[in-house]
Amino acid sequence: IGIDLGASPGMRWVVQEALLASLPRRWAEHVDFEGRTYFFNEVSEESVWLHPMDVIYRTIATVILHASAQIPADNPDARKLRRAVIHEHLQGVHRRATASLEDWSGPYTSEHGEYYYNAVLGQSSWYSPLDDWER
Repeated sequence: IGIDLGASPGMRWVVQEALLASLPRRWAEHVDFEGRTYFFNEVSEESVWLHPMDVIYRTIATVILHASAQIPADNPDARKLRRAVIHEHLQGVHRRATASLEDWSGPYTSEHGEYYYNAVLGQSSWYSPLDDWER
């Protein structure tokens, strides 16, 4: 996920979490004919080389490293201030997720399976709009 543990040994826990991250729903791990691991989304039929959660852990690492650079460790309130920066980032992600899901409804049943509908966009989808945010 792009962390230099030599320069940032305190980030080891983020790396460990990333390495142990389970796959989001509807993703499967496969190996191609050359022995390379790839990941396949069973709904969107998207294939990727990187674990689907890598982008999440890269973002978390960036936020933590940025907070650490902004707030010196010798600041008596460093831990509290860094936690506040991370919390604000997570609140922002939550606000964006909530706003993007607001107009979706479902699941509805059809003869072809369950689907979801966005009345504002006039779009329907066979997969849950939550899937993109749970990734």
